[in-house]
Amino acid sequence: MENIASFKDIIDLWPSRKELAEDVGASLMAVHHWHGRDRIPAEYDAKLLDAACARNIPLHWRRLMDLRSGHAFHVGNANDDCKASVKKSQIGAS
Repeated sequence: MENIASFKDIIDLWPSRKELAEDVGASLMAVHHWHGRDRIPAEYDAKLLDAACARNIPLHWRRLMDLRSGHAFHVGNANDDCKASVKKSQIGAS
């Protein structure tokens, strides 16, 4: 699992900031600002986690919540909940 100690680390997991912006429906400028501020607005959490799952990017929801609450430890496997989340979203899309 990647060492994710900051929101900058999360942003850097994507192939590019442009791709992250497209994945979560934000502007490229917004993603640049997030990186500079080391902050991703919480309103993007669900889209961020879904996009990470779709790209097999190792981001676990617990790690995201740890960063939001200021905890600095690793938990779980990034894909533990991914398959269940994808199946649930596919069912809703039918």
